[in-house]
Amino acid sequence: MAQGNFRLSLRTFEKRFGEKAEAIVRAAALDMFGTIVQRTPVDTGRARGNWQLTIGQPAAGTQDRIDPQGALAAATALGGLASFRPGASIFIVNNLPYIIRLEYGSSGQAPGGMVRITAREWRAKVARVAQGMRR
Repeated sequence: MAQGNFRLSLRTFEKRFGEKAEAIVRAAALDMFGTIVQRTPVDTGRARGNWQLTIGQPAAGTQDRIDPQGALAAATALGGLASFRPGASIFIVNNLPYIIRLEYGSSGQAPGGMVRITAREWRAKVARVAQGMRR
């Protein structure tokens, strides 16, 4: 989807869900982040520990973090989402030099990647979160 079309879709989404839009985006982004982390193959836990969620601009550099369960990365992501405001960009990045090889199947643990699969699920994740907040 072109960036302009995506922004238009977000504006429509904000109009439809009003004040809940911010909470829905936060929850869906956290869900997406957690899914990517859990789909990341584990040898030492360095790849999982290097996922970073930032607001406004992508994170630079790598983390000196071994996190086989992904709990530290998830806690950091939750803290990062605290600064999210509607209209801001959310970035999920991993700057390890070998993450692209992992994404494209170098590990039998994730032959289909992590990010590509999760990105295709974005709309469904948002819809599921929004449906849960309507109740």
